Amino acid sequence: MSDPRQAGISAFLRSRRARLKPQDVGLPAGRARRVPGLRREEVAALAGVGVTWYTLLERGEALGVSAATLDAVASALRLSESERAYVASLLAPEKESPAQFDARPLAEQFLLDGVIVPAYFCTRQWVVPAWNRAYALVWGCAPPGGAPWNLAERFFLDATMRAIFGTAWPETARAMAGMIRAGYGKLSDDSDYDALVRRLLEDATFERLWETLDVTAPREVIHAEVVSPAIGRFAYSVLNLALPTLEQGVLVVHVPDAESGAALKRALAAT
Repeated sequence: MSDPRQAGISAFLRSRRARLKPQDVGLPAGRARRVPGLRREEVAALAGVGVTWYTLLERGEALGVSAATLDAVASALRLSESERAYVASLLAPEKESPAQFDARPLAEQFLLDGVIVPAYFCTRQWVVPAWNRAYALVWGCAPPGGAPWNLAERFFLDATMRAIFGTAWPETARAMAGMIRAGYGKLSDDSDYDALVRRLLEDATFERLWETLDVTAPREVIHAEVVSPAIGRFAYSVLNLALPTLEQGVLVVHVPDAESGAALKRALAAT
């Protein structure tokens, strides 16, 4: 199977079928099965589709899948909303032209002039083209105005990030890998995104998480606590602001709690 999108659909649907037991979907348990999970014919029956058609879908070879049919298959496989969206995106990936998009001028307008808490702009390929002074201070990265960098690469390939996240790193890594997979479904025809995933797969932790095929949807608000190299404990809420003029990315703002905000203010004044 040479098409990576077909391979992605195949691997994902097979993994979701394998995790279900007959009793999970109201079928009798019966005898022990040599291969875990439901059979293709059972999924097809639950979804109300033909076995041959479902087999083609699981191979990534089904054409013209309607929303209603996809919803029936997703319900049969007990997919979450994030997983449903992932399958839909693999079947109809978006076309992306990242080289034609320059977020820096608009991002700098928000980040460098008006936001006093950590903030940055992140594209759908996880590239950070602009960030502010507060973000650089809290996260120990280069001052604003430097070359763009990739947030996913820094998280998984920079050892200092594990120290900053501490005990929260494993769970955060799991969520990050799931969000990267969700993006991969939407941008599976994007060579830059594909190259990013290949680079990340050089990391053993990311490779293990990637092979779970888990999908995570970005949340609008995330609460977290890290140990900043500059100010120590930093507790904050992450706000992902999808602005109409920033179609290919989001403005991410870290809003600190009162104690962390006071520490940040003192540190900024001292630099």
